[in-house]
Amino acid sequence: MAVAGLAASTTAFAQALDAGLAPGAGQGPAQGQGLAAQMVHWSLDHPHCAGTLVAPRVMLTAGSCAGRKTRGRTYALTDGGAARGRLVRYQGRIGPIGDIAVMLLDKPLAGKAVKGMAAVPSYAQERIALVDGAADMSDGTRLVAYGSAAAMRAPRAARAARAPYQGLRMPRRATAYLLRDARAGDSTAVGRPLIYRSVAGYRLAEPQRIDGSSPQQLFGSLVMRAFYPNRKRRSGDAVSHQRGDRELDEMVLLTAGRASDAAAGIASPLRHHDRGGGLFAVDGEQREWLVGTVLGAQLHARQSEYWPWLYATLQRYGMRAEALQLARQVLGTGRWGDNDRQGTVGDIYVYENPYTRRVEFFRLIGLDKQGRYGYFPNGGRDNAYWEHLGSELPTAAEATARIRAWQADTREAKKGEVFVRVHPTAGSIEYFRLKADVLGALSEPPVDAASNAEWEYLGANLVV
Repeated sequence: MAVAGLAASTTAFAQALDAGLAPGAGQGPAQGQGLAAQMVHWSLDHPHCAGTLVAPRVMLTAGSCAGRKTRGRTYALTDGGAARGRLVRYQGRIGPIGDIAVMLLDKPLAGKAVKGMAAVPSYAQERIALVDGAADMSDGTRLVAYGSAAAMRAPRAARAARAPYQGLRMPRRATAYLLRDARAGDSTAVGRPLIYRSVAGYRLAEPQRIDGSSPQQLFGSLVMRAFYPNRKRRSGDAVSHQRGDRELDEMVLLTAGRASDAAAGIASPLRHHDRGGGLFAVDGEQREWLVGTVLGAQLHARQSEYWPWLYATLQRYGMRAEALQLARQVLGTGRWGDNDRQGTVGDIYVYENPYTRRVEFFRLIGLDKQGRYGYFPNGGRDNAYWEHLGSELPTAAEATARIRAWQADTREAKKGEVFVRVHPTAGSIEYFRLKADVLGALSEPPVDAASNAEWEYLGANLVV
């Protein structure tokens, strides 16, 4: 049995990434570029933690890598020597969920420790990448994780020759599950690689790991109470369970293997001191794209959930250039005027307003007869081409929502498709959902902010 998304392959992932590389990402990462971006060892008051650089002065890590008293400006010991910066934690943590932080360095790390940044996929690219494979986890999107190398030593020949390895910790790169009795020393990897499986995928393949009937539970009691409040009711609540699965899938990535792994002596290759390292999706060209932050053996932060928080943090501490770069990477839509002003309705663009110096976000809602868009409006207004979204970085759900522009000659649509329309007299933006399949011409949506037999009125803002 295969769970949803079996048709998606790593080859399709690579093609999608090539077709829509995030601005500023060049031609994508070289093989193993994630390795160069890894701060494989840094410490404040914990002996071992890892981190991932997404910009020369921006290091993602786990919030639990520093004690609760550590806040504000501080010193850290890293592979590049002592560094001064500011540690900022995400404040919405629920147990291990949201255990992330960022170290904002005063200046880029010097020397040979870091030679590149982690490749950040756009929201759309990440959504294409993370697709469930077969139920037995024999195929699907492969993952690779990096962590602290505290237990590793340089090759003996290099130590003897005082080669460049001396004094330089090497990242521990995890690609497959390990035999439990081989985790120490020269461990032997099991043939099955780390494969992505969603929470919804686990509910289909191994529901006992969510409903409490298996000793190999995915989540602790605190997370279960927060995301599945109705789980103990006899009547059950399938809609509530699906909502909990969906919310968790937006926030976490799992390397939890199969329920039978424990009996077979198979364990996660990740350890406690790997916290803060990068979790990458591997495409068909063996390129690695940052999708998460390691938090432990089996549960990790899905990074796309926290890009808006990181964007706001960078702006708050005066790192405007880094914030703009991040926004353009995760939106993946480039700058106004790229591609001869041709775009896709629903895409979101970032705009650095030259008059107000504010950074604003706009959703493309319409094109002219030549398929091109016009200028951004000023004053926080909308126009026939653009909907003004404000100054906060949109979420992954908002940026990947599929919408179509309603026009008088629009034909053929499927039930559930969402359309945007500029009101013919008021000029306001309205959203509607189609109630049934239409093979011919679509009727005009109501003009009185109401629903009818064909259209469901959704309001002036798209809620995802």
